[in-house]
Amino acid sequence: MEKTGNREHHYCMTRIILPKVIFSDAVENFVAAIHRDGRDVISNIWDSFADKLPENEIISSEEIDVFVDDLEKGVVLTTIKLPTPIQRNETYYIGLVKPKGSEIYRCFSLEYSVNPMNGEVGTMLTERSQDSRANHGPGPAPNKELFVKAVSNLVVSRKSPVSFIKDLFKT
Repeated sequence: MEKTGNREHHYCMTRIILPKVIFSDAVENFVAAIHRDGRDVISNIWDSFADKLPENEIISSEEIDVFVDDLEKGVVLTTIKLPTPIQRNETYYIGLVKPKGSEIYRCFSLEYSVNPMNGEVGTMLTERSQDSRANHGPGPAPNKELFVKAVSNLVVSRKSPVSFIKDLFKT
């Protein structure tokens, strides 16, 4: 088990570094690269960032993986599995999908969550854009198939988020 102290490596990768790529003009090339070279692309970015950290703050990229699932004809979800979260707001999965008729990717995350009222641990399904963060409420157990199903339901149903914060997490 990794230490639970400084987890900036996880936070910076999922809240700053990967969103900079995801919400850039290079997103099409990024998605094509991870479809082609999967885990290597993400783990190389993760490990390159780790080079700038003290050794005791590095979180291994060993658990990183990439999956590609068809949600419906012509709609593909690219899921990035990240190192297991152990603190609030760390991310289990990031999912990228371009819905039918859209030119813009939607970016979903399944985050480790702690209920502030009772301390109960669970997950939260969120969505990021370049200048906002939407909360879709409690998410499924941290399982890739359940994450894919939850994202598919949101993409197909076009359900509105529970809450929406604009500009707070601008990347």
